[in-house]
Amino acid sequence: MNKEHILKMAQSEKRDVMELHIKDKSMMWSYLVMVIVAALFSFIKDLHGVPITDLTATVCASVGTTLAYRYAKLKDKQDLFIAIIMFIIALISTIYFVMGY
Repeated sequence: MNKEHILKMAQSEKRDVMELHIKDKSMMWSYLVMVIVAALFSFIKDLHGVPITDLTATVCASVGTTLAYRYAKLKDKQDLFIAIIMFIIALISTIYFVMGY
């Protein structure tokens, strides 16, 4: 391999890492906005006496899925713990939603 080929490979790998970092950050911002909007809608629904369990289930299931995937790849027990809590909250909220509370 010549110098140019090695340099080109290194630059390509650097770009791949940068793209992964950008995708990770974009996902973080997406979740932040989702949680804020869901909280706003939940507040408005609660003011009108409408149950908020559907939004709670949606947000918790989404966050739980992300953390479960992260745990599967990185084996961080904190991710697993929070994922389990999120799935439990999502399950309870779904049950309440189906029952009509």
